[in-house]
Amino acid sequence: MRDALVIFVLFGVMLIITGCCGATGQVAKTPSAEAQVQNTPAAAPPANNADENANVEDGIVGTIYTVNYLGSKYQVTLKEAEFASSTNPYLAGNYLMAYFEIKNVGDASQTFAPDIYALSSDGEKYDKTIAIGLGDKYSDTLELIKTLPPNTKTSGWTAIEVPDGTTEMDLYFAYTNPYLSKTPKYIKYSVHSTN
Repeated sequence: MRDALVIFVLFGVMLIITGCCGATGQVAKTPSAEAQVQNTPAAAPPANNADENANVEDGIVGTIYTVNYLGSKYQVTLKEAEFASSTNPYLAGNYLMAYFEIKNVGDASQTFAPDIYALSSDGEKYDKTIAIGLGDKYSDTLELIKTLPPNTKTSGWTAIEVPDGTTEMDLYFAYTNPYLSKTPKYIKYSVHSTN
């Protein structure tokens, strides 16, 4: 009986020393972007990281956001966003134009296929489309399914057709795979017309 008690005490001490319940001591969880934003003083700029646990609600044009999602790591920058109208009278339309740059900063080649769309103030969703008759400025279009080797980037314009007279929209860069997650994770930018 005494031997069993000694073994039991030694086992308990061993659990306490090793940290119990399988903690390795080598892997530290990094705070999510959501937690960083909540703990940031009001005067400080917003966090520039996004991961599987957080959405960035206040995306800023020109800010680089680093996305960590399902083993891939890449940087997203909205370089410019504006409203434009087609100059072709036969193919008239109004568009929210967004120029994105995406850079693979991971260690392996990655295929990127973000869902870029806009929501109006009443919740109406507008998906990306092909812009026609907008002139040479918008001829560089973003390939939305592209494989990038490490340390390479892709960039270009994405067009979203919007109703006539639209002067503001929320632009979303959603990076969640819809087949693996029902909850989209995204960077949201508020776009307002300067005219």
